[in-house]
Amino acid sequence: MDQAWLAAARADTAPDLLAVALQYVHGAPRRRDPSGRRLAGDAHYGPVRRDGGRDEGSDFNDYLGRRWRHPDGVDRPEWAQRGSLDCSGFVRMVFGYRGGLPMARAAGGPQALPRRAHQMADAAPGLVLAADTAAPPAPLHALAPGDLVFFDAAADDGARIDHVGIYLGVDSGGRRRFLSSRKGADGPTMGDTGGRSLLDAVDGRGLYARAFRAARRL
Repeated sequence: MDQAWLAAARADTAPDLLAVALQYVHGAPRRRDPSGRRLAGDAHYGPVRRDGGRDEGSDFNDYLGRRWRHPDGVDRPEWAQRGSLDCSGFVRMVFGYRGGLPMARAAGGPQALPRRAHQMADAAPGLVLAADTAAPPAPLHALAPGDLVFFDAAADDGARIDHVGIYLGVDSGGRRRFLSSRKGADGPTMGDTGGRSLLDAVDGRGLYARAFRAARRL
């Protein structure tokens, strides 16, 4: 055991990545960085469309209202998306902007976290725990809190992975729960609005349990 690492970890009172993730759920208080810019707080999923739904496309820098320089160019924020994070934008906020993992606008390198859920499943850094075989992976005992979990949850975009969340572990009911940003809940949630946030089905039912396709450890 690395005693020096353990002593430093025990003395570190900064929030871990799961605590950081919870800084964007419904009702989370607004936080600012040392320069006074917005850093965290209750995030929407995206701007409201005319039909009442929410648009995709809100990345971490849209939430922050900041330009961000990637290896392949500068990404300017969309002001209509300020304060919003879609599912992959939420993961990039937590593991990238807040966690320090390098990011790219596309799946262009093995050491960068790309923009889209399917790109993360295919080419994000780290270890593949369960590859996409078009069926829910089993068993689930290899998962640990903080792992990324991937889904084919939408019925209108073919069989490609279209959603990503952060695995939280086993809840008080013995079910494997995850946290993700979704349209129906209008932002990051570990709750069950718009589908139970569970990897294991309850009574044979559960949108995300059926849609679960892959897992990766960053």
